[in-house]
Amino acid sequence: MRTTLLILLLLIAKISYSQPTKDFLMGKESIKNNTEWTIYKNMYIQKVTLTAFKKMQSDALKSSVKIDIVSAYRSFSHQKRIWDRKWNLEKYVNTSAKDRALDILRYSSMPGTSRHHWGTDIDITSVSTKFFTTAQGKKIYNWLAVNASKYGFHQPYTAGRDKGYADEPWHWSLSELSDEYTRLYLQTITNSDVDDHLANELDIIDGWVNLGESIRGVKP
Repeated sequence: MRTTLLILLLLIAKISYSQPTKDFLMGKESIKNNTEWTIYKNMYIQKVTLTAFKKMQSDALKSSVKIDIVSAYRSFSHQKRIWDRKWNLEKYVNTSAKDRALDILRYSSMPGTSRHHWGTDIDITSVSTKFFTTAQGKKIYNWLAVNASKYGFHQPYTAGRDKGYADEPWHWSLSELSDEYTRLYLQTITNSDVDDHLANELDIIDGWVNLGESIRGVKP
């Protein structure tokens, strides 16, 4: 019954889906008055994402696994604040711009390239790699790895890839919408659209936006 309801919700979302603009895909479009979005614990998120998560959260608790959202939608400006804060860390004082960017890109997206711009992606419980090596963190991840797909979620950034972001056991994405947004992003946005002088040199879209989904067969 839960699976049927979730499928219906996703179908409704797809029917009501209107092709997003480039500004939306890059986190530059205001979503505050969009009726398809809502607020959860001071975070904006697409309603269909939150509905699927709440079902997953409820069922996880039945297995004594407690999960919650610690990060959802981030605007371009929000992501830029994260990027700039890391860029200006003292440890990078004697580091070249390229090496500095590559290190930050292990876990943080260049503004305009984050999946968190879409309201389909969530960070669950903790964004600490150390947490997910603890007994509690392993229990949460193992449950998600087995069950998240039943609620429409997948983990975009897994271990074993030779480029792009490092493994993010906390990052989960609502496939039905995010797969389509990824396709549209790859079709319509170029490195030159990204407001960073290193975007072209690093080939930011192919190396980071595209990589997470390429293993799932998502193509432009």
